[in-house]
Amino acid sequence: MFSKIKITKVAFLGFLFGLLIFQGCSKVDRPAYDQFAQCLADQGLKMYGAFWCSACSSQKKLFGSSFQYVDYIECDDRDPSGKGQAELCKEKNIESYPTWTYTDGRKWVGVQTFEKLGSIANCPVPPSGDSSSNSDPTIDITVPSE
Repeated sequence: MFSKIKITKVAFLGFLFGLLIFQGCSKVDRPAYDQFAQCLADQGLKMYGAFWCSACSSQKKLFGSSFQYVDYIECDDRDPSGKGQAELCKEKNIESYPTWTYTDGRKWVGVQTFEKLGSIANCPVPPSGDSSSNSDPTIDITVPSE
């Protein structure tokens, strides 16, 4: 009887220990994502998109709540937030969404990985972010008619 209780305690403690290790390994380092997004903006990388664009939504989801630090320009004046800048997007020749631009005039169309964005802007990529599965540089979406 004593050994049964002892075995149960050891098994329970082992389970708790394993759970703590798993929790630590699966936790996303949100401050690192914030710093990464802020670094992209500080280095002059901008994302142009539209509120109705599914590829833009996919790109935003990669950043999660850290997307607030990305320098994002909404290209549709019909945006419910009222922050549409269609004229600016026309001036910059933005034809597809999402489009990332850099200070030297280079452009990348489609959902980009953290690795790609980090290499463009020379920003350290945060760990635990598998952003490679959604990259398709050939995405081309046109604005729907009203």
